Amino acid sequence: MFSLETLAWALGDLSMGDKLEKLAFNALPATVKADMTSHQYLQQVNQVRASDEPRRWYNNANNSNTFGLEPNFGCCTANMHQGWPKYAANLWMATRAPRCRWAGCGGQP
Repeated sequence: MFSLETLAWALGDLSMGDKLEKLAFNALPATVKADMTSHQYLQQVNQVRASDEPRRWYNNANNSNTFGLEPNFGCCTANMHQGWPKYAANLWMATRAPRCRWAGCGGQP
């Protein structure tokens, strides 16, 4: 999400806001448990089961697909609560004109 926020700012491409919104309201909620006590390190499109079955991961363990406090890296457990506050903090961006645009939804005011 941070990368898309930075790209929207650096390139002035507010369509990045559409992608950011999709991540914030679809992918992010799907990767954490409702009470924020566990998360899933790697997600798969149309995934029907979170298990530790062997997969062809490039550099992650089989438990990367399961929900847990620390299924692969501990830094996600410490940082997973930051997604929505940082999304909200970056919804507005200044334009060259003396006004601001709502960047969180494709720049629609």
